[in-house]
Amino acid sequence: MAAPAESETPVVPPRKSRLILILTGAFFAAVAAGTHGSILFHISERVAAGFFTGGAYCWLFWWWFHALSHGLPLFHTPLLFYPTGVPLFLHAPVDEIPAVLMQFVMSPYAATNLIMMGTYAATGLAAFVLLENMTRNPWAALCGAFTFAFSDYMVVEHLHGHLVETNLFMPPLVVLAFWKLSEAFSRKNAIIFGAACVGLLLCGPYTFYSFGLIAAFLAVVYEVGTGRKALGSRIWKAAAAALAATAAVGAVVYWPILRYRGQWVGASSVFPVALSSFVEPPFWNPSRLVRALRWTKGENILFPEMTMGYLGVGNLLLLAYGLFGRLWEDRRYRFWLWMFASSAVLALGPWLLLTPLHSLSVPLPYWIIGKLPILSEFRVPARIMITTTLAVAVLSTLSIDRLMRRWPAPFRAFFAIAFVAITFLEFSPWIAAQRAAPAVPGAAYEKVKADHDTFAVLELPLSYTEKGDMFAFAQYYMMMQIYHQHPMVLGFPSRELSSCLSFSDHADVVFEFTHPWIFRRLESDTALQARAHWLASEGSQTLGKLGIKYVIYHSRLPAYDPGTQRFLERWLQKVFGEPILRDESGCELFKVRERHSSPARPETAL
Repeated sequence: MAAPAESETPVVPPRKSRLILILTGAFFAAVAAGTHGSILFHISERVAAGFFTGGAYCWLFWWWFHALSHGLPLFHTPLLFYPTGVPLFLHAPVDEIPAVLMQFVMSPYAATNLIMMGTYAATGLAAFVLLENMTRNPWAALCGAFTFAFSDYMVVEHLHGHLVETNLFMPPLVVLAFWKLSEAFSRKNAIIFGAACVGLLLCGPYTFYSFGLIAAFLAVVYEVGTGRKALGSRIWKAAAAALAATAAVGAVVYWPILRYRGQWVGASSVFPVALSSFVEPPFWNPSRLVRALRWTKGENILFPEMTMGYLGVGNLLLLAYGLFGRLWEDRRYRFWLWMFASSAVLALGPWLLLTPLHSLSVPLPYWIIGKLPILSEFRVPARIMITTTLAVAVLSTLSIDRLMRRWPAPFRAFFAIAFVAITFLEFSPWIAAQRAAPAVPGAAYEKVKADHDTFAVLELPLSYTEKGDMFAFAQYYMMMQIYHQHPMVLGFPSRELSSCLSFSDHADVVFEFTHPWIFRRLESDTALQARAHWLASEGSQTLGKLGIKYVIYHSRLPAYDPGTQRFLERWLQKVFGEPILRDESGCELFKVRERHSSPARPETAL
């Protein structure tokens, strides 16, 4: 990374620089806390994005603490995918280790919320450190850091609880460490760079891939393509050593993932960024004016990763200023312009997607990457927007620094405050906190917890595809399992083995209720009348023989079309009768009949 060019901005004295860092960190922490105010004052009663992946990470944080506290195997749990259980693996030790320690003094719900807030603050501060080092202009650095910490990418991932993928505080520090190494080679700087690379890996495999590997590849292409050869052999050797050390650490930390490589199923869909998302405002923005500017009404809510390309009005204007203002004559600007453009193209995925629902069937460069071993397993090229977003933050900072050079201090402060305010309103990060799920159990869960018998629970609605892709509400059910701690029939960790689905694939009654569209055929196909009669009369006892005692139906979580939903509800009452209770959260609790022998079911294939 190039050293900062000469600037008319005065160098900040070290003591004042430390104060600026403290104030900046406090600022980002305050903004993160403010946007999560509705959660902050109910820190153990609600979980950000708990209906989605936030619920799964909350459960995972709890499991590490629970397993360590009770001497249980860390990397296998019997509480999901009853009766076989499922292997587990670390996702991001930089989150999981603090989460375990925090649970000595707080609930897993509180720990999850605080870590989610912390990703905003840590990312903003880390980006500020990099950008302030590049420009020596705190106001410009603040603007760039804010666009990075509260970017479209960050808010979309927080909306859906993808906590690990928002660990973006290490990419700026890796860039800074490499820049320092390339400017002044020393063993100390080489060690710092290697440690930064390891830290990036510990932020999660996706963060390491989407920034570490992709950015390194693009930087090498730029270096070779421009013929600059600015990096000496010692730098290349230090980079190779850092990569080797990172690979060694990764092989140890992520061994449970590698152990079952090629056997994992689930989460199989590929999500690129749609081309329209680069200029289309966020779908979650509450302003009617902003929503009126969108032309893909509503569909992006179903495909969130495909909307992570939006750069923001401020960044778009600054990009235009940089191009027409000839900032590309600065070699730093040229490098980061290349990083922005090339990573944006890769984030578009293997085939050009005009909108989330409209593909043009035009092959793109990522098609080649998607065919490579190991790399092909990273199914969300949209997350390469990590690199794109950081590049945009750098380009905007350089543009603002150029604009501010002859401005008096009050004008700089006013511009920064206005820029930050507009960006905040545009990306509306507080909306993510409003999608929190309640963590306080209702009467249905209290009833299950009070039963000290040994049994499993079937929670509905919940289905999965032939590829093992689960419906998202299973992650909320996992979060509530922390309370009752009885095994559940399915689950939704990030991956599972196909063998984990064997029970629900072949167990009578379980299969029908996790594939409720079958009920339509049971009622309409005369060849299945015997099966339908058997299911209605003997299904509850059959489920009891399988070790399942309760069925919890979440009536306020519609997962299917209205017709399928009605069939599911009708057959719940046909098989189990009236629920033994309905609580205020909309949960209906059905109790399975006593376990005793029942007539064999008809062997009619569905």
